[in-house]
Amino acid sequence: MSSRLRRLCLRHGPELSGWAPLRVPAARTDVRLRFAELLYDNGTLNQENLRSAQAEDHYILKGEGEEVWEPRFTYHGFR
Repeated sequence: MSSRLRRLCLRHGPELSGWAPLRVPAARTDVRLRFAELLYDNGTLNQENLRSAQAEDHYILKGEGEEVWEPRFTYHGFR
């Protein structure tokens, strides 16, 4: 079994509150979506202003066909 770490940072203009729906092809792995309002100069997430808040969604894929997922009972502030 091999494991590859992939990171993708998506950024858009204004801040908003909400959630990010996930649509991915079959793969037996887990996905972590992290949210922030700021970036460091090198383009990575800056979550220091969140203090102890855990702005992360975690979903484990079944690995059977395309999967679509949206979190329930939560929202995040991000841009």
